[in-house]
Amino acid sequence: GEMGRVATLLVGDETGSIRLNLWEDKVETAKRIQVGDILLIQGAYTRERFGELNLNLGQTGSLTLNPNIAEAEGLRLLEGRITPIKELKAEGGPITVEGTIATTPTIREIVTARGQRVKVASLDLEDETGKIRVSLWRNLADQVENLKAEDKIRIENAYVKRGLSGQLELTSSILTKVKPPPSKSEE
Repeated sequence: GEMGRVATLLVGDETGSIRLNLWEDKVETAKRIQVGDILLIQGAYTRERFGELNLNLGQTGSLTLNPNIAEAEGLRLLEGRITPIKELKAEGGPITVEGTIATTPTIREIVTARGQRVKVASLDLEDETGKIRVSLWRNLADQVENLKAEDKIRIENAYVKRGLSGQLELTSSILTKVKPPPSKSEE
């Protein structure tokens, strides 16, 4: 119930990735962080929210940007692994998928539990291994509104959840990005 400032980042190492919430004075440091920077995080705590584990760094913790320590020497930017749809067997994330839109996105406006009116786009995405239902919320719905079946897209930092039907679906979060897959010359 209190007001506060928070910056949300996606951080990862060779074991996986997690959402990092930087609170209050740490928000200023977040403004200086760039993709590929090394972070030394001390005194953080985890909290589960909506079935997702998050890392939180508040007043009692510390954050050092690009520390001059031996452990940082071998770290490098981890490229996002493309997960084949058939490998999506349990809830979790963040994950990156790439495929072809199988059904033209349908856009609708809903009212959230907090009373906000937001857009959501629904579509089916398929790759050579399978098909999954996708929900893209808020500004991402606007981004896919003019796409059609057969268009190719990459969805980065999405989450696998159980839908109302009990089937696994892909859904967006604040860190999700939708873009065309890289061309062969960009890979």
